[in-house]
Order: sequence, then C-alpha cells, then structure tokens
Amino acid sequence: MAWPPDVEGVALAIERIVVPPEAERDLPEDRREATDALMAHPARKDVRLLAACLRDGERTCLLRQRDFDEDDAVAVGQDLAPGLTHALAATLVEED
Repeated sequence: MAWPPDVEGVALAIERIVVPPEAERDLPEDRREATDALMAHPARKDVRLLAACLRDGERTCLLRQRDFDEDDAVAVGQDLAPGLTHALAATLVEED
C-alpha cells in the first residue's frame, strides 16, 4: 500500500479482544470454537487502538479499553504498537 505525495499522513483504527496468556492454553483446534471460547472468557477486555503516522516521521497511538470508555481514560504514546506504526510509516515512504 502506498499514498500519493499530497497525502500527509495515515491513521488506522482497530478493535481487538485481549485476554491473559493463560486463556490461550487448551483452545479448541477449530478456529470458530476457539474464537467463541476467547469471546466468552471472563477476563476478556475489548480495546480500541488508533495508530497514526505523518510523512515527517511523527507517530502516535491511542488505546482505550471499553471498560474505561471515557475521554480522559485513553493511553497515548508513540510505542504502544510499534510494529503497526512502523508498517503505516512505510506506506508513506516515497520510492525514487
């Protein structure tokens, strides 16, 4: 994926389910059954992540849990999802 030169930045928002590592042990082999088991896990947390990058190299991420869905309960930082911001920034690099 790449963007024309007049695009200054890109942002991507995703929603994910986060479970503790032990929740992933002994999951069913079937993907649908495994997903259902994770969705029903009592320690499951729903999170929303927004990653954004500008052509000048600036990067930021915002993370919010559904349990704390308030404007002042948003984690903000450059390194919350470094792999994702790196991948987004790569889409802004102009090839010569």
